[in-house]
Amino acid sequence: MRRAGEFGPAAVMLAAMAAVRLGPRPEDEEPLWAALALAAVIAGSLAVRRSRPLTARAVGTAGLAVEALTVGPGPLTPVANLIGVYSVGLCATPPRARLGALLVLPGVPAYFAPEDRPASVPVETRCGVPYAPSTATSNCCGCPSGCWCGPSCGSCGTWPTAGGPGPRPASSSSAR
Repeated sequence: MRRAGEFGPAAVMLAAMAAVRLGPRPEDEEPLWAALALAAVIAGSLAVRRSRPLTARAVGTAGLAVEALTVGPGPLTPVANLIGVYSVGLCATPPRARLGALLVLPGVPAYFAPEDRPASVPVETRCGVPYAPSTATSNCCGCPSGCWCGPSCGSCGTWPTAGGPGPRPASSSSAR
C-alpha cells in the first residue's frame, strides 16, 4: 500500500507547474494541453519516487527532455528533477542509485538545447571599452566620460569632454 505522503509533493508540484503554464503566454507558444500533459507526467513521477525511485527518475528525465524539446522548458521542471534525483539517492539500492545518477545526464542538455541565445553575446564597444547606452557616467555620444571618440559626437556635433559635451578643442593633439 502506498503512503499518502508520496502524493503530496507530486500534487504540489503539478499545481505549481500548471499555474506557471496557465499564466501569461506568448501567442506562438506550443499547445497548452501538451505542456500540461507533460507537467502531469513529470510531477506524476514524483508520486512513486519512494516505491520505485529508478522508474520515477527515468520517467521524470524523459518527461523533462520531451517537454524541453517540444513545448519549451518549464521553469519548475528542474525542481521536480532535483527532487527525483534526491529520492533516487535516498531510496534506491546503491547500484540503482548510481544508475539513477546517470539517468540525469540526458535531461540536462535537452533542457538547455532550445534556448535561442548565441553562445557568446557580442558586446558593442566604443573607444575600446564596453558600451552601455544606459550608463550614467557617459557623455553625449554614450562613451565613458573623458573619452575622445573622433572628430565629433554623432548626436550633438561637438567633441565630448570629461565634463560632458563641449566645444571642439582648438587642436587635436590631446585626443587619444
